Amino acid sequence: MRTILGIVMWIYFLPGLILGAVKFGMQALQSAMAAPEPAVLAELIGIALVQGFLRMLYWVPSVYEHVVVMGVAPLTWLLT
Repeated sequence: MRTILGIVMWIYFLPGLILGAVKFGMQALQSAMAAPEPAVLAELIGIALVQGFLRMLYWVPSVYEHVVVMGVAPLTWLLT
């Protein structure tokens, strides 16, 4: 009974895994081939740059406190 159950599970698991990988590949190819409008792309890049800049600004107090005041190595601060 256990062998039959295992065979049935593999009959469903293996094709599902293969078809899921094929669907993921097709969706990735479709999204890579879709060319967004330049204005939309520029807007998204601008938003990402502003968010990255703000994130770096939020790190400044932590960097000052740990690296300058406490003397922690910058690489150690970066990894923790």
